Amino acid sequence: MVNTSSSIIFPTFFSSKTRDVILTGEAYFEVAKNYKKPFRVFVNSIKINVIGAHFNLNAYGDEDNIKTSLLEERSIINQNGKDILLKT
Repeated sequence: MVNTSSSIIFPTFFSSKTRDVILTGEAYFEVAKNYKKPFRVFVNSIKINVIGAHFNLNAYGDEDNIKTSLLEERSIINQNGKDILLKT
């Protein structure tokens, strides 16, 4: 689900080895586990690797911080080469 003043860029079919999306603004994701085809969200310089999760990501360009709320499972956030594991 995409919030107001937000956009997601993704292909009509995920044909590569990953499921990559680019987010501007805010969106809620429910991602199915698929270890053969990881789901990744790119927001500015941050990459979020999702290991099957339900989460909200708030990344509006006019705000200083990017916020995420993990509701189920786990995700790995990578910023500047550093991984941070989020889990419920």
